[in-house]
Amino acid sequence: MTENERRRATLSEELVVDGAMLTEEDDSRDSLGAPNLSAAIEALLLLADEPLTTLALAQATRCPINKVEATVRTLCVE
Repeated sequence: MTENERRRATLSEELVVDGAMLTEEDDSRDSLGAPNLSAAIEALLLLADEPLTTLALAQATRCPINKVEATVRTLCVE
């Protein structure tokens, strides 16, 4: 496994936000401010001045990168 693959695997399970580790099960996360992850990502992409990476979307939504990537793929199909 390459360093990039290891990093991606780690980011899919946890996310560092403001110095604190957040996991998928962490109930202390703030609300998305949208009905669901798909709506939050769509809003962020529409408002962005430039293309956003999935890592940036994961940080903004405080969600694991694997969920963000799956959601982006679903939005692409729609």
